[in-house]
Amino acid sequence: MNLVRYLGYGLYFFVSFLIGVYLTFPWNAVKDRLLDLAKSPGKGEAPLVAELEAESLEPHWFTGAKVTNLKVTMAAGDEPIVVPELTARAHVLQFLTGGWGGSIALPIAQGTIEAEADGNAEALTLDAQISGVELSLIPGLAGAIGLPLGGKLSADADLAMGLKDASKTEGTLELKGAGLEILKGGKMAGFPVPELLIGDFEWKIPIAKGKAKFDKQKVSGENLELVVDGEINLLSPFARSTANLTLSFKPTDAFLKKEPILNALLANIQSAKGADGFYTYAMVGSLKHPRFSPRRK
Repeated sequence: MNLVRYLGYGLYFFVSFLIGVYLTFPWNAVKDRLLDLAKSPGKGEAPLVAELEAESLEPHWFTGAKVTNLKVTMAAGDEPIVVPELTARAHVLQFLTGGWGGSIALPIAQGTIEAEADGNAEALTLDAQISGVELSLIPGLAGAIGLPLGGKLSADADLAMGLKDASKTEGTLELKGAGLEILKGGKMAGFPVPELLIGDFEWKIPIAKGKAKFDKQKVSGENLELVVDGEINLLSPFARSTANLTLSFKPTDAFLKKEPILNALLANIQSAKGADGFYTYAMVGSLKHPRFSPRRK
């Protein structure tokens, strides 16, 4: 009986100690340190963000934390992306066995992002969902891609990723777009792009041996038909991944009549037009610096 009593005392002390540490932990100091680490890349690498700010960091359940009003500024002068609340939780058993893991959830642009990951130095398993994110409400997106976009995007990723050897990456990526459009004020290669209703799509992209396969994936809309075919060879870091894709698009007759300026623009790329009326371009090279060239069907 004495042994049980002593074990009980020991357990009570241990639990009390953990609760005390948890409640008195210097969360604000940790917040500042984490923000510094997040915006300080490895040696020789350019910063991913110009500035990170957060109103508070506080405990969430026993193995998690909650960040309030996180502001992410990608470049000086850009409008910051504001995340009202982000919750994260560590997978303790993964850390005890030499790996790492956790989950994260946040609302953004009227949608949500949820992700769960476990990994080590060699590999990572990722289960992530993006639901109903409104593209027009993501600050900085238009500047990053050069076109103001509208519509909602959802995604579901189930991946086993090779961190040191990307050829070991396997899994599936599902993308769904609803009401996608190019909004007023867009430009491409210095030319104004008219407002464009791109439409809806549902893509299921298999990934095997580090290659993401696009098998004539289509987007159909009121103004445009678009077909993406080919593959992306995944590398680490992701920006080094190489594309071998063909991008084909065909404006509808009704849209051409509505936007006469588009006819003038298309007249400059007749070398890309095929007998089926589609304008086709090859996209090759790294995703960070892709090269485009006309390729008739």
